[in-house]
This record gives sequence, C-alpha cells and structure tokens, in this order.
Amino acid sequence: MSRFPAHSPAGLLPPFEGGDPTVARSGRSPYSTDWAQLIARFATSDRRRELLRGLLDFRTSLRALGITNGFQWLTGSFVEVMSREPNDIDVVTFFVLPPTLTQQVADAHRDLFDTRQTKPRFHCDAYFVTLATTPERLIDGTIYWYGLFSHQRSTMAWKGFLQLPLLGEREDAAARALIGGVP
Repeated sequence: MSRFPAHSPAGLLPPFEGGDPTVARSGRSPYSTDWAQLIARFATSDRRRELLRGLLDFRTSLRALGITNGFQWLTGSFVEVMSREPNDIDVVTFFVLPPTLTQQVADAHRDLFDTRQTKPRFHCDAYFVTLATTPERLIDGTIYWYGLFSHQRSTMAWKGFLQLPLLGEREDAAARALIGGVP
C-alpha cells in the first residue's frame, strides 16, 4: 500500500505529488491507503475516532448484504487538516453487485442507501456506484464523484482524497482494535 502525501499548508491533500501530474500515474488522487495509515493520520481526536467507528459499522452493514468486493473513496473535511472537527466522512462506495442483493433485499435495507439515514446512523455521507453497469454509466458516475470531491467546497481549491479497499471482516476488526473499539 502506498503512503499518501502530507497535507498542504492549506490543510488539503494535494491532488498529485511533485510538480508535474503527467510524470507518473502513481502519486495522484485518489491515494490508495489502508486502515493503519488512515488511523495513524486521522484518528487524532475522540470525534474523529467516532467517525471512523461509524465507517466501520457502515462497512459491517454493507458486508451483511454481501457487498464485499470493491473500494471506497473517502473525502470531505474528514481528510483535511482544519481548526474544527469534521461532522462526517464523505464516502463513495464502488462495488460489485453481489447476486444476493436483489431489489427486494435492497428495498428492505433502504436506510443503507439513503444518505439522510447514513449520516445520523453511521456518520457517513454515503453514495454508491455499482461496477456492474455499462461503461458509459460507470465513467459518468466516476467523473461526477471525482469532479465533486476533487475540490474543496468553500474555496474550490483542487485537493486529493483517499481510496480504501472493501476488504473483509478481519481487516475491519483489526482497524476497530487500533481505533479503540466501541466508545
């Protein structure tokens, strides 16, 4: 897993490392990370640890529906260095549609797919992109979320964000132990 860069003086992850974004495909946002790096950099307060536990709970609920293959983009104020505490973690889950996730099952768990419910329950402003779609729709969804999350809302400054794999229960349990378990 590659290490993501230090924050800029403005408190943002840079959109790419170095002076020329055309030099290499690595060293650019979204930066691949793992739980250990994420926790080391961002679990710096009780509130941030609470948000990370919420993300873990969200992932546990997704796993219960069979959503285990894919990755998540993590962004928003959570991945910034700022004077105030973040309210939530912005999360876009790119996932392979499991055969068990029928429309009936998704309807029964609608709360996991509605950000108005994921924010208070999991502290996640959560969105989804299925990888089982047409190339045009996948590209459209990726461009939309990349365009939205690659700029700071208040200043429109270009910024980077993180990519965390959707791994299994064991990795998330280890992360929970690093964070400090249940509050």
